[in-house]
Amino acid sequence: MGIFDWLFGKKKDAATVENAPVRNKAGFVNAEKTNITKAVLESINRRYIAFDVETTGLSATADRIVELGAVVFEGGVIVDQFSSLVNPGMLISASASKVNHITNEMLSKAPTESQVYPSLVQFLGDALQENTVICAHNAKFDMDFLCQTLGRLGYNGSIRYVDTLSLSRKNLALENYKQDMVASHFGFVNKNAHRAVTDAEICGQILWELVKLEGKKVNKSEKKLEQAIESRMLSEEELDICAVIQDEILKRGGSTEWVRFYKNSNGYVDACTLYTFVKFKFATKGKYIIIPANVTTPTALPTEKCSVNEGGTNNVRLYFNHPFSIGFLGDYIFSEYRKMLGAMLEFFSRESYGKKEAEQNIASMTKLDDSEIPIILEHIRNKNYEALPGDIDTGRVIRREDVVVNAVHNRCPLSQIKNYNNFDKGYSAGFPFFTKAEELRKAGNIEEAITLYDKARAVGYNAPALYEAYGKAFRKLKDYDNEIVIVEEFMERNPDVKYGELEARREKAIELLYNIQQAEKKQKEKEAEKEALKEQKLREKEEKATKAKEVKEQSISEPTVNVGKGILQMDDEGNIIKEYESVSLASRETGVNPKSIRDAAKGIQKHAGGFAWRYRNSDVVE
Repeated sequence: MGIFDWLFGKKKDAATVENAPVRNKAGFVNAEKTNITKAVLESINRRYIAFDVETTGLSATADRIVELGAVVFEGGVIVDQFSSLVNPGMLISASASKVNHITNEMLSKAPTESQVYPSLVQFLGDALQENTVICAHNAKFDMDFLCQTLGRLGYNGSIRYVDTLSLSRKNLALENYKQDMVASHFGFVNKNAHRAVTDAEICGQILWELVKLEGKKVNKSEKKLEQAIESRMLSEEELDICAVIQDEILKRGGSTEWVRFYKNSNGYVDACTLYTFVKFKFATKGKYIIIPANVTTPTALPTEKCSVNEGGTNNVRLYFNHPFSIGFLGDYIFSEYRKMLGAMLEFFSRESYGKKEAEQNIASMTKLDDSEIPIILEHIRNKNYEALPGDIDTGRVIRREDVVVNAVHNRCPLSQIKNYNNFDKGYSAGFPFFTKAEELRKAGNIEEAITLYDKARAVGYNAPALYEAYGKAFRKLKDYDNEIVIVEEFMERNPDVKYGELEARREKAIELLYNIQQAEKKQKEKEAEKEALKEQKLREKEEKATKAKEVKEQSISEPTVNVGKGILQMDDEGNIIKEYESVSLASRETGVNPKSIRDAAKGIQKHAGGFAWRYRNSDVVE
């Protein structure tokens, strides 16, 4: 069945289209703006339809189309067109007529809606099934009128369109972005402006030029995406864990049609449908899975608090080694999977275009066929895994009392906050300040943002988002003291609210402040040690100088003595006649030859100068 059959319920030939009866029952035609992706570019390069309408006014519900034009382009070349005035059954305003030069007299002779639209529907063909892209300038205006009219006349369909106005703003730098200005930029001349078919022709030509510019960007983005996807391929060990997760779902009768696995740039592997239901990571410290803090875990598996981005204190990291170790989480995994699957299906029921977008989003994700699971599980059983270290370091617990917090600020005290006990009034008064502050913070104007956060707080704004934004701002400034204090203020104001991300932010700020203070402490200790060593060296130098001085002074006060080897002058019976300090001194006083004295002392001769001689420290005469 073709589009015509789908729209009308039975096949009609071209000869009967003009007189086709209009359904009494209202239909519904939906139009969705599409982004320029690689697939959309390929579609436009093959075929697209440029569209334009002239109307009695600006309201798609109260006004009517008085002229419409549609032009088919294939490979950027016009191959067919549709143009017709339409008797709207109402008068056109003078202001509208002045713009499009369509008069009530012209419309009185024009075909009616019931005569025009069946032909238009046949001309648009598969564009009403989203297979051919439609373009228009300020396209929402044209699409609103088209969808409203077709629905009112009983037709059904779905349109995918691109807007040359927004594409021009994105790609060109012009004084303004009216169609005539954009056309002039590309060298196109519209000789009959504000008439539907010629406006559509120009719009189609503009699109062809814009997609050339968009194509370069898309190709560059696609290349980056491919590189990113390639860099995020799952490892064999990561696939083992994915298989265990999927097996837990299969064991409980779950369908894995929408189960996918995706590794992001930070190394987290998400198990997801359209939404993530469980997450794990291979970190330097070890591999862990993120689970709620209230889930009971085996004592053999160590846990650690999560970071802000992992859910804060609401969650914990559960470290494991063997993939089967997480089997005890099967009920939790299945429960979360069912929640996320239900949320996805609800989204699909509300968004007609949602399923197609979701399919595009998961195209780059990893899917495991159910038939692969037993093979991977058997592989796991035959693989040797090292035991998880029993002393894995899950980090030092740093307490609030381990740091000295000195937050310097000029925020008004809690007692002076307006609307303190009225959340709604505080929200209304503070939200404008908050939104402006967020723009400033994201633009890097942190100090200005904090000033506006203070204003939002002062009038009673008490949303968690304010305190989280405060925390981000103070973290950027490395003002951990204020980050700690402001988060603690939220906890004080909202004692019944457990906000894990803020609690984790506070703990991280305490850790960062602790590290700074410990580093400062070590630096002071190092400087103290250096100063003590300097003083010690100075003392040693002074002591050395003092000792040298004392020795010098002593040597000056005492007479110089020529100290030699003491010698004794003796008679033959061994009686000491006299003691001399040296042989030379004995020689001078006795006139005996010094060599003779030494020879006598050594026993070489018996006497010298008629005396016996002996060295003082010798027990016998040498």
